Amino acid sequence: MKRFLESESANTKKQKTQANRKYDDSYLQFGFVVKFGSENSTPLPQCVICQETLSNQSMKPSLLKRHQLSKHPETENKPIEFFSFFSLK
Repeated sequence: MKRFLESESANTKKQKTQANRKYDDSYLQFGFVVKFGSENSTPLPQCVICQETLSNQSMKPSLLKRHQLSKHPETENKPIEFFSFFSLK
């Protein structure tokens, strides 16, 4: 029993390191660019439609797509040029 409790406390001391996700240019198809000023440190995705900034851990294609479909469903089938126009503003 003592050995079990010791191994359990040893497991809780291990800290998980969070990997910083990198921005990929293909995220523009979901309407996201990297937030200005965060390119070098921890890049943050920013929606070009509503300017909402998400966390670095949200920089997964599935989560970016979820934001697009839940908040901007009218932009689902828009070409990349549509989003690049907004990103230049």
